[in-house]
Amino acid sequence: MPATKKTAVRGKTAVRAARAQTPPQRLPQRLPQLRLKREDRERQIVDEAIRYFADVGFSGDTRELARRLHITQPLLFRYFPSKEALIERVFQEVSTSRWNPYWEDMLADRSQPLRERLLAFYKDYSRIILTREWVRILLFSGLRGQGLNRKYLQLVRARIYMPILAQL
Repeated sequence: MPATKKTAVRGKTAVRAARAQTPPQRLPQRLPQLRLKREDRERQIVDEAIRYFADVGFSGDTRELARRLHITQPLLFRYFPSKEALIERVFQEVSTSRWNPYWEDMLADRSQPLRERLLAFYKDYSRIILTREWVRILLFSGLRGQGLNRKYLQLVRARIYMPILAQL
């Protein structure tokens, strides 16, 4: 049976009445933009970039990273002039900044047997360095041909392997 004009109007009225009774759906609230000190904002960017690149690799888009941070992409580039500069900083944070110079002194200390020094070194090294982020970023760097992983392995070779070999 075809709808008459009167039933169509009543149908619209019923829809309007139903909408009036149901509470409006709220859109997801955007986090308030905080004015942070420059060093705090930079730290926030680096920390999230570590998580982001560990999750998606270095092919991840800086626009998506900025979205995760609830900032604009131009603001991201005020802190890091290029994606490569940000990647370099991320790699520095997860590898070389965690390097403990004490490890080199501990391995050079011949008052302890080499086996004990190596066990102590690897126990501490694995606790501090071998995190999920570090492993994934090192692997993504190698897959991308970035050269960052080679730089880190050269550091390990020069500061750990060569001094140990000199003692044998």
